[in-house]
Amino acid sequence: MSYGRGDFHPLGIPHPLGGLTPEQVSIRAGELEQVVIDRLTTY
Repeated sequence: MSYGRGDFHPLGIPHPLGGLTPEQVSIRAGELEQVVIDRLTTY
C-alpha cells in the first residue's frame, strides 16, 4: 500500500508473539508474571 505516494514504503515490524502458538504465549506470560510483580513491589 502506498497511501497515494509511490515512494512511501511502510515499515513492517513483526509482533513479538506472532510466531508463537497459544500454548507458548501462555507459558511466556506465566514466566513474565512474577517478573512484573517483583518489579512493581520492589523498592
